[in-house]
Amino acid sequence: MIPEGFSRLQSFGVQCSNYYWNAGGEKIGITHADLASIGILDEGMYLHYDVVRKIINIRKSLMSKYGWDLLIKDAWRPLALYRLIIEKRRERSLQVEGLFNFEKLPHSTGLAVDAVLTEQGGKPLYLYDLEKDGPGSRFLDFYNDPDSIFFHRQKILHEAFLREGFEFGEYREVWHFQLIGITPETPRF
Repeated sequence: MIPEGFSRLQSFGVQCSNYYWNAGGEKIGITHADLASIGILDEGMYLHYDVVRKIINIRKSLMSKYGWDLLIKDAWRPLALYRLIIEKRRERSLQVEGLFNFEKLPHSTGLAVDAVLTEQGGKPLYLYDLEKDGPGSRFLDFYNDPDSIFFHRQKILHEAFLREGFEFGEYREVWHFQLIGITPETPRF
């Protein structure tokens, strides 16, 4: 069940690619049937309405200044999805430790979002080069050369979100933002 005060991002024309509905779930063995068993029936993505309004503002700003848009890759996650992810990762002997911020579970609040930049046609503008630069490239401050295309793209994305009242998550991933100023009740396992 979708929490009160949440809105479906796609209803506002926001580009979305639900990581767990699409290829990301397959990587860890999550099927559409598994998702349906916990009430996720399609790739719909939901966020607290205050976040949706800010996402709309960010999109307008990016489009007017750069001709770019956003692609939302992760949004609200119900606790049942966290449990399913953990179960499937354990079944495949994949790492669970350090995977989530289990104390805060920011995506469970509907105030956290994973976003990347795209060209207007939807083609992603990569924020890092995992293959060339390794896993550290996914985190803030890895690229510190102002001439780097990744530095430039991250800076634009980060400034757009920070201007709208977001902050970076504890893990400091270049794509993860949390709205501050609202204190939701964090669901618990």
